[in-house]
Amino acid sequence: MEIYPVKVQCGRLAKTVFFQKMGRLWRARKSRLVKQIRDVPTKDAILKLMPDNLQSVDDWMDFVSEKTSATFKLKSEKYKAMKKKQLPHTCSRKGYARLAEEMRKSSSNPSLVTRVALWTKAHKRKDGQPVNSQVAETLVCLLCNFCSYS
Repeated sequence: MEIYPVKVQCGRLAKTVFFQKMGRLWRARKSRLVKQIRDVPTKDAILKLMPDNLQSVDDWMDFVSEKTSATFKLKSEKYKAMKKKQLPHTCSRKGYARLAEEMRKSSSNPSLVTRVALWTKAHKRKDGQPVNSQVAETLVCLLCNFCSYS
């Protein structure tokens, strides 16, 4: 594989977007590679997974030993558990602040736009259904607690 340097002139915003995209692609590739390493049973198979752009087998084996270490696995499990606890919202790029402002403008009584109402709206689809079952359970708990305080 040959690498050809290319010079491209672009604005600062385009450069930022480009590097953000490259970073996401690089992290995604690395994650897929780590998953493949974990799934492979033998060292011979791990050596076959070595990317073409790596020159040294020692560098590859260092990477493999780091990604199969107990500390890395512990950290990975911690972040997987954190990811599972996240509840997806449906605000898109609008965010909570603009959703709250939009709700205040459309409401006859802006003081009725509470954090509970905002969270509820942010985690439901356009048809009024919760995004997933975890959100549905959380909404039930939220509404029960909110009604008991009122």
